[in-house]
Amino acid sequence: MKCAKGVLPAAAVLFFITVLTHFPVSAETYFASDDYKYTYRYDGTIAVAGYMGTSSVLDIPSQISNRDVTEISWSAFYGNKNITEVNFPETIKTISDSAFSGCINLKKIIIPASVTKIGANAFYSCSSAETIEIKGQPESIEKYSFNRCSSVKEITLPETVKSIGEYAFYGCKSLEYVYIPPATTYIEEHAFDGCDKLVIYGYSGSYAETFANEKGIEFSSVGEVQEANEAGGNSFVTGGNYNKFENNNAGDLNADGVVNNLDCELLQKFLTKKKECFFGKSTYDFNGDGKFNVTDVTCLQLIIAGYIV
Repeated sequence: MKCAKGVLPAAAVLFFITVLTHFPVSAETYFASDDYKYTYRYDGTIAVAGYMGTSSVLDIPSQISNRDVTEISWSAFYGNKNITEVNFPETIKTISDSAFSGCINLKKIIIPASVTKIGANAFYSCSSAETIEIKGQPESIEKYSFNRCSSVKEITLPETVKSIGEYAFYGCKSLEYVYIPPATTYIEEHAFDGCDKLVIYGYSGSYAETFANEKGIEFSSVGEVQEANEAGGNSFVTGGNYNKFENNNAGDLNADGVVNNLDCELLQKFLTKKKECFFGKSTYDFNGDGKFNVTDVTCLQLIIAGYIV
């Protein structure tokens, strides 16, 4: 049957209606403020979606239009070769997929403590980044997150990380030191391919040790996994000697006047012999057991979080 010119058959109309119903077109609207492109998230907070300026140093605002900036959107700074430094506000919770992918001149990546999600490909091919510090609390390192960050030498993963995705650190050819916490129970087979200088630091009996042995990667123990499990228990909050802190400066390892995550990182590095310890070890025996080990690191983390005063 022939159709009149310019008229679609009923079946075709129905087909297009079905397609549009099942695959709606995005209605997301973008706005601009001080060279930043942004949009509103479902909860009314702000997601930075791009940068329209020329500065090489980005100071991402904590608020736009009197609303907290909580997310760096998908591909927000993708391929920006001008960026050398990014300063995140403590309001950021999510760094989305490919957010900084291809930022080949970004030299330092400092992820703030507020971040709970780092997306796939988030820092893919940030090949100039010599420093990567993850201060946040993500439960996973997603696939390709730090793939081809070929200049970084050491990374300490947060205690919250449970899994490391495929090719997450692939091609990080300068990487010599990675601390993997006892909470990590899955590491994708090719996560550290091309990291020929790598030594994995972790706990004896942990999944990190099993993975290292299976992949032929050198493993260095920072203690027994049982110690780590005990350190993660509720005893820190409820009892023992853990509340007996008369020295308000205890834990200020870098002597900057505050006790924060930087001190935790230093304490971990002292324990793994990545840095020389210049203080009396008894000073930082936080739980009073006569030892200086991962239990004290966890105790310091709880002090910072406010569970211990």
